[in-house]
Amino acid sequence: MNADGVVLHCLAGFWNSADLAGELELAERLDRVWNDRSILPDQKLALFKRMQMDHVNFHSSDMVARSRLQSFDKRFEFEARQRSSDVIANASLIDSRDSHPYLPDEAFKTTDRLMHERIAARPFVLYDNFDVAKFADYGTMFYDKHENNMDEFGQMIDGEAKMTTIKSGMRNWAPPAPR
Repeated sequence: MNADGVVLHCLAGFWNSADLAGELELAERLDRVWNDRSILPDQKLALFKRMQMDHVNFHSSDMVARSRLQSFDKRFEFEARQRSSDVIANASLIDSRDSHPYLPDEAFKTTDRLMHERIAARPFVLYDNFDVAKFADYGTMFYDKHENNMDEFGQMIDGEAKMTTIKSGMRNWAPPAPR
């Protein structure tokens, strides 16, 4: 957010420090656009969108790899939101005739791409009008630590193993009250 309360960028979840540095640099460039009085308002909106989407093309392969959805998030997006999910990049890669289809990474957008697409659709929005919860809504409400008991296809190896599921507090998160 800039000093005017305008959202320049929003990154849901956890980000590697090297990835975060590049995203902060983009936010700084967007702030310069916002404050440049020689750029007309319509041009600023178009520039915001273009800068967000162009930036995705400069993400490192490591960043993209770190941004892949976990298997339980892919399954949720496919099963619960199949027709309305902006997370699915190419549904034709998923054999929906199978009762438990294989969900290849290529069928889904990575979170780095998803965040840029979503913010590009919200150019220079005041924080008071920015729906953070909707922006960050993808995958399941639960952080599932079952991956140590899954094979490469996301299938449980030992059905009798004790599992823990940690409910994410992000859905009900609110900033602390000012002191």
